[in-house]
Amino acid sequence: MGKIFILLIIVFFVSCSSDKDAPIDDLFALNGLVFNLTEVNVETPLDLNGDGIFSNNLVDEVDCLQTNKLTFLNGTYLREGEIIELYLNDLENYEYRCKSHFSTGQIAIYNNNTTLFMSERLSVSEIQKTTFDYDGNRLIDNREESLPNFMRLIYTKQ
Repeated sequence: MGKIFILLIIVFFVSCSSDKDAPIDDLFALNGLVFNLTEVNVETPLDLNGDGIFSNNLVDEVDCLQTNKLTFLNGTYLREGEIIELYLNDLENYEYRCKSHFSTGQIAIYNNNTTLFMSERLSVSEIQKTTFDYDGNRLIDNREESLPNFMRLIYTKQ
């Protein structure tokens, strides 16, 4: 099986933006809130579950993605659920594998509580950063330039 490896990790990729000088708003605005992953939008519709229906939202196609959630407590986050590895097994068909994932890190909120910045230490010298837009009900991560064909992640408040 010729594999062209496309790794779709429904985790946090390095964000290109830097808001180091922006004022920190209410760090505890999200305290106690839980958000479920509701959308993983891709540019090209896929039928990963084999039901004959193609979707731009991978959460509709892969059941294990529905387990992903973010929980916020005292200026930190806990992200738990599953990620997928997506493989092109021939010129047209994809396969995927689900893997358990757990991470935690710090949060900061900017721009009158409309931008959430999350950081996670990956190693002694590497910190992974993600920026979400927050509309009061959803956390939206637009990453067009980070991953080919990937458009955005959306977590919705429980």
